[in-house]
Amino acid sequence: MIQTVYRSYLARMQYRYDLYRIVLAQSVIRRFLALSVVKSQTTAATKIQTNWRRASAKNKYINILVDVLIVQSVCRRFLALKRIARIKRNMSTQGKLIGGKNITSKNYLVISREPSGRRADHMQQVEVDLNQMNAIELIQKWESRRR
Repeated sequence: MIQTVYRSYLARMQYRYDLYRIVLAQSVIRRFLALSVVKSQTTAATKIQTNWRRASAKNKYINILVDVLIVQSVCRRFLALKRIARIKRNMSTQGKLIGGKNITSKNYLVISREPSGRRADHMQQVEVDLNQMNAIELIQKWESRRR
């Protein structure tokens, strides 16, 4: 009888211990699964945020680029209009001779380069008689003056 009671006690203790280990194993597995779900959700949220921020930054960059292009266009137009007005003003000057030739002649061309930098005190000019020079010679002459 004592042996039977002792064996039943040991069996109950073994059962409780086995039950405790099963519950512990289930708890560890559930925790691991829950953490992996949270980790995958966090990773997905991070990827979504990264892509959203990238797209937002790209759109902001494109908008800034468009604004810059508009400002550049307006400035270039303003400078071109000033240059055209200066050219018209220079062309309207009658009787002005360069090198003994009238610059209002249709066969004579004066190309000038705006002064810039440290050597801004003198204007570079190339005087060309269009009857005597082709386009390649004109470009070569201008390039030689720029150096």
